[in-house]
Amino acid sequence: MRRRALALGALLLASQVGASAQDAIVCPPGTTPGGASSERGREQWCERPGPPKISHGPYVMYYPNGAVQVRGERRDGAPSGDWKSWHPSGAQSGEVTFVDGKPTGMLLGWYANGQASFVGGFRDGTAIGVMEIFDPEGRMRSAVDYGPDGKEKSRRAWDDGNRAIDPKSPEAHAVETRAVQSSLLIYMALTASSVVR
Repeated sequence: MRRRALALGALLLASQVGASAQDAIVCPPGTTPGGASSERGREQWCERPGPPKISHGPYVMYYPNGAVQVRGERRDGAPSGDWKSWHPSGAQSGEVTFVDGKPTGMLLGWYANGQASFVGGFRDGTAIGVMEIFDPEGRMRSAVDYGPDGKEKSRRAWDDGNRAIDPKSPEAHAVETRAVQSSLLIYMALTASSVVR
């Protein structure tokens, strides 16, 4: 009897997890659901009617397989609050908090294997402190130090043998690009920040 109850509970939980990715978002009063589909997947959002329509409320992007890729909320057209992203397998790929459309606090990223890809801090969209870039094997490959004003103070990089290399070399650039591409959310946050201009 206990085994049957556990199996039924597991089946119920699995069906809820699978269904949650497919459920329609709930729009706040005064907004209507919007959405779009492409070969890259589909998106759902809420928007205020009228010219122009402004996204406001929950936002979800799905992979073609139906798994959630990015989830967050928009306020008056800009990302707001806690955002998270996942790999197609369901492993988390990123998280960040937006305030008025700008990353604020820690921006964290992970590869599909669970290793960290990106760690950086922001204040009102300005990079502060040390931004660390890792490879899929977990080795730190790049570190960029930003002052309190968001200006880059120094940049260092290492090869896969932990030997210092030119931080502007193609190898260093390739590692940074791979880390940023490990999560659409990392790219989104960097684009909304002082780092990418």
